[in-house]
Order: sequence, then C-alpha cells, then structure tokens
Amino acid sequence: MRFLLFVALLAALATAVFAHPSQEDHEIFDIVSALEASEGVFMMSDTCLEVEIRLLCCAGKGTTFYSLLDVSPTATLAELNKAYRKKSIQLHPDKNPGVKGIQERFARLGIITNILRSPEGRKRYDFFYKNGVPKWRGTGYYYSRFRPGLVTVLVFLVILTSGLQYLAQKVNYRRDLEKVRQTIHAAKLAAWGPKMVPLEGRRKVKTSLGGGPRIDEEGNVVPGKMVDMVVDGNGVYLCDGVEAHLLDESSMTPPAISRTWFVSLMSSSPFTYRNDLLAPYLALPQGEKVQAECMFLIPFISLTHSLTQIPLDVWIDGDGGLRSKTTTVTKKVTDIGQLRVWDFDGSSTNQAPGSDSDVYLRPAATFKDPFRGGDNILVLAETYNSDGTPNRTNHRHHAAKVMELAKDVKPWFGIEQEYTLFDADGSTPFGWPKGGFPGAQGPYYCGAGTGKVFARDLIEAHYRACLYAGVDISGINAEVMPAQWEFQVGPCEGIAMGDHLWMARYLLVRIAEQWGVKVSFHPKPLEGDWNGAGCHTNFSTLAMREPGGMKHIEEAVEKLSKRHDEHIAVYGEDNELRLTGRHETGHIGAFSSGVANRGASIRIPRHVAAQGYGYMEDRRPASNIDPYRVTSIVVETTCLDK
Repeated sequence: MRFLLFVALLAALATAVFAHPSQEDHEIFDIVSALEASEGVFMMSDTCLEVEIRLLCCAGKGTTFYSLLDVSPTATLAELNKAYRKKSIQLHPDKNPGVKGIQERFARLGIITNILRSPEGRKRYDFFYKNGVPKWRGTGYYYSRFRPGLVTVLVFLVILTSGLQYLAQKVNYRRDLEKVRQTIHAAKLAAWGPKMVPLEGRRKVKTSLGGGPRIDEEGNVVPGKMVDMVVDGNGVYLCDGVEAHLLDESSMTPPAISRTWFVSLMSSSPFTYRNDLLAPYLALPQGEKVQAECMFLIPFISLTHSLTQIPLDVWIDGDGGLRSKTTTVTKKVTDIGQLRVWDFDGSSTNQAPGSDSDVYLRPAATFKDPFRGGDNILVLAETYNSDGTPNRTNHRHHAAKVMELAKDVKPWFGIEQEYTLFDADGSTPFGWPKGGFPGAQGPYYCGAGTGKVFARDLIEAHYRACLYAGVDISGINAEVMPAQWEFQVGPCEGIAMGDHLWMARYLLVRIAEQWGVKVSFHPKPLEGDWNGAGCHTNFSTLAMREPGGMKHIEEAVEKLSKRHDEHIAVYGEDNELRLTGRHETGHIGAFSSGVANRGASIRIPRHVAAQGYGYMEDRRPASNIDPYRVTSIVVETTCLDK
C-alpha cells in the first residue's frame, strides 16, 4: 500500500514537472482568454451612416482560432493565408476609425494566424482545441502575468502562515478537548463505577492519560501513564502531589486569530513604563539647571535632606567595568580630604593576585547621591597597589599629570556616549521581538512614539539623576538603532571630563539595574546592517575657541593625522567591528577629516568652519573607551606635541 502511494506521488510530481506549460502555451492561453472576453458586437461608421457589423470571429465565449478566421480545423496553409487576408481587410484600423478596441483585435488576428502557420504552434493549439484549455495553467503563468511585488508576497506569506497557525490551533484544541473529556470520563468511571451514578464525597482514583497498556521486556503488562485524580461531586481534579487543579473544558485555550503570530506581534507592547521606578528620580532637584525638550521646561522639584551621610566609593575594575562599596561617615563631607583611603580585594576584580590582593581606593571626585538623597555622596576613587604605585587599570593618574601640563591652553571636552539596552538575558535588545528584528533603521533616531523608542522612562531617570548628582550632562537622544541611546557630557575641562563620564556611566548601569535592563557599551553589539556605538569626542583649546581659531584647529588635525595608529590603540576594544567605513564611520585603517562629514575620522562642524573658530569632533573613539586615556592622548598629540 505504501509502495503504491509512493509511486502515485512520484507520478504526480512527474506530471507537475514534465507537463509544465511552455511559454508558447502561455501565449495561447492569453489569446483564448482575450477571445472569450471580447465584445461580440462593435459599430463602425461610414459617412454618417452607422453600419452594424456582426463578426462571428468576435462572438465571445466559445470562439476558436479557426472560427475567428472562418476556416475549418483541417484548413491548409494556403487557406489560412487567404482567410487572413480577408479578415485583415475587415479589421484593419484604417477602415474602422474610432472603433473601440480595433487595434487590439487586429494585432490579435496576426498573432493567431502566425501560431496556426507554424507546424509546432498549430500542433500545440490543436491539442488544447481538442482537449480544452486547462483551468490551472501553472504557477509560472500566473506569476508572469501578475508579478506580485515584495509587499504582496509578504502579505500573502503573513496570511498563509497565520491561517495555517490558526488551523493548527483548531486541530490541537479539538484534540486536547477530546483528551480532557476522555480523562474526565475515565476518572468518573473509576470513581462511580460502570453505571456512572454520582456518589457523595471525595474519591481519589488513578486514571490513565492514554497510550494504552504495553508489554515490557519480561512479558508483563504495563498500563499507560497513570495519574492521581480526585472526583468531588461533578468536579474532577488533577493532583500534582501538592495541589489539586480543576480539570474541565474551560481550561482549554480555544483557537483565536488574535493569538496567531502576526496579530500577537502587532498588538503586543514590548515595554511598559515603570512609573513607580521613575517617580523618585523625577522628584530629584536639578539645581540651577533645567531639561529642555523642544520648548518644554521641566519644573524644579525639591528633595528633603537627611542628616546621615553615606559615601559610596565607585572605581573601575580590571575588566573596564564599574564596582562600588559603601561606608559611613559621621558628619557632612565638605572637602574630599575628609574621606579616608579605603581598600578592597583586588583578586576578586582582576586587579591584583591573591597573594597580594589589597588594592587601595583614593578619593578623586565627589558627586551627590541620587539614590539615597540628603547629604549622601558618591565618591569616584583611583586605585593604587599596596606599594603606592597606580594600579594598571588606573589611567586617571597619568591623565591628571597630562592635564596639569596643559592647563594653560584650557582643554575642553564634550563626549557623546552611545550605548545599547538589552533584556536581562543579555542577548535580546530591549523592546525587540524575541528571536526577531524590528523594522529597518530610519524612524528611531531622535524618534517619538510607540514602536520607535524604547525605555524612555529609564533614560529620563538617568538624565535627572545626573543633573542631581552634579554630572555635567548636556543632553540625551535616541540613536539610529532601536534600543540604542546617547547622552552627552560636557563641556568639561581637563581631568573633569573623565570623572563626569565615568560617574554618568555608573548612574546609568545602577538605574538600569532597577529596571532589570542590561547596558552594553560594546561598539558593535549586533552584527548586520545596524549602527555601532561610539563615544565621539569633541575637543577645543582656548585658542581654538577664539576668533581665528580655525588655524589652530587645522594644525591639531594635522598632528592627529600623524598619530592615527597610536590613537586607535587606545580608542576602544573591538573598534574594528565598528570603524568599517559604513554606518557613519571612517575606516579604521585610514585617517580622514572634513567639514560636516560624519564618515570622516575628524569632523569639523559646518558652523565652526563658517565662523572660523570653535571645536572639532574626533569620531573614532568607541563606546567602551576609558575617557582618561582618550582625553590624555588627544592633549598629548595636539598640545604637548608628543
């Protein structure tokens, strides 16, 4: 039986392959359809006299190539030519001016005659003349006629797959429903007996979930899978050893179009605002600063202060991450010198061996604590080894020396920190469909609205926390890739740039922790046609910011061009994945500069070039840079002539 079915399947496949209509057949199909759809009557006029001409060849349904030419199916080539000459005179457009469709009819007459003149063409037509034109004319025929666009194909696939999913839901629902009914019946049968007379009280029974009995290796009869159930009145309960769950038909989920994949995708909201988490941050005072979005000003909101002060030390670990620990002091800190040097286990942070694990924290900068409020503070600390030397991860120590040497030129920085938010799994960008992708890049940059922006409440909380803490944050915006954001810090002078950026990063990851969201500073978090993440570094000196400063900017660009490789070496890990020459980047292997060119290594803003002074933007740094290393090498190259 299976062999016969296999042979029948092969035969069907062979028929589908070898009986596939040819291009010539498609032409015949088109003409037959046109003949059957053509009007049976048309009017022609001659010197104001309307003469109705009824043509048998245009009689509509049932018209054949032979009846069009008014010849028999056995007509010779000479008879076909003679008939064509006669009909071509009757249907010539010059003899029928103003007649609707006469051009198409005349052209169709010539095509039909040529098909019948060709021995192969006439053979193919005679086959359809005797057997009829098939109703299904092959996928190639319909595709070549209609040629659906990409949108049409996608809509068809969505409808097809959703329809199949709905049918699968119906099949599964009916199967599960029948199984539930059988299980309930079996439980009642075991509890009440074959007469199915309800008995009072609870009765515990064992019921088979199906599969039927089987014979094991020793020849014993083994029943199907048995489960404990309780029959109480008309209710049947499934026992899992701890609880009893009511088993009835209402527990089955019926099929629904709303549960097909496309409708679910379109109707689901990937993110719900956590106003409960956002509220405390919106309550933080902002000092003299305000947030400005379009023309809307965020109002000043007061915060009560406590008397207890809890400094929280923040430092950079051996992998470029952030760590923190908290201590208590007895009075308000008004000077950083009041804070003691503390220590931690460096072997647990990849900053020291276990045999000499103490690493010391020396306070370097303080900020107000937006998490605890009051007089509590956050302390940014440098890390030092037990012998008093800077830890290998302490790049602030060197940067501070560089900035001291260059303090007379007053180096200013402004850094644009890009980052990407991920679900707690660390693999799905926040707000993206699980296992899928959102729409292509385009509507997300500085976007507004559901489906275009994700986690705005988290971003607003971070913004407000930075303002409260005293971080010189100057703005935020959604970036080109969905779930990617940017905040800008600066202008900051000298060493303060690194301090403020690191503290802004710490506040971000701490707040995202409350939302259950992960922050990635990787420069290319996702492969494919998605923008990477950078840390564009804007830089100027006092001379650049004054009239005539364009000369100093150009000199700095020239110096940077000669140390391209040295800069790339400290501009972030995996930066080669981002600096490809695409997605608004210059190629990592070549230095370039230009006015308003976001594909260059160094961009000079258009307004700076127009006014002749200002600043420049180094677009090479990746999002995971250590700002101390970047700012120090920029100053060394442009100001200290390293």
